[in-house]
Amino acid sequence: MHVRVETLPARLCVCLRHHGPYATLPAAFRRLFAWARAEHRLSLGLPTIGLSYNDAADAPPEQHRYDICLPITAPAPNLPDGFSTQSVGAGLWAIHTLAGPYAGMPAAFAHLFTHWLPTSGHRRDPDRPCMEIYLNDVTDVPPADLRTELCIPLRQH
Repeated sequence: MHVRVETLPARLCVCLRHHGPYATLPAAFRRLFAWARAEHRLSLGLPTIGLSYNDAADAPPEQHRYDICLPITAPAPNLPDGFSTQSVGAGLWAIHTLAGPYAGMPAAFAHLFTHWLPTSGHRRDPDRPCMEIYLNDVTDVPPADLRTELCIPLRQH
């Protein structure tokens, strides 16, 4: 598993908080993208970002928290209920690019936490959520061609 360690800049994003099982995330993604289309906020080349606040194995599905975030180039006033503007992604990260279907994410994150992190010389920053950067989209490419950066927040040395 190839992992790179990088410092990423902050990105201003509009985010939608999802509470509940990860299996119900597609409806939240649709809601955020519907807002972005209506507000002309979809920017080509900017990835969708997900922030995972819970490990699916450590919390019951009804307690899962996840932010779906779209980078924006200008502030977005008058957001609908459940939406917020956040600065996302600043800091040091361990990043692995997952090639293939989203179903591979749990196993890849598990490998990062149980194999890579303990031997890396780095420590996880527990004050920041894990992050997924969706480089492309299942509506644009077949599942085998999906690319998603899986990011673990690291403490600065």
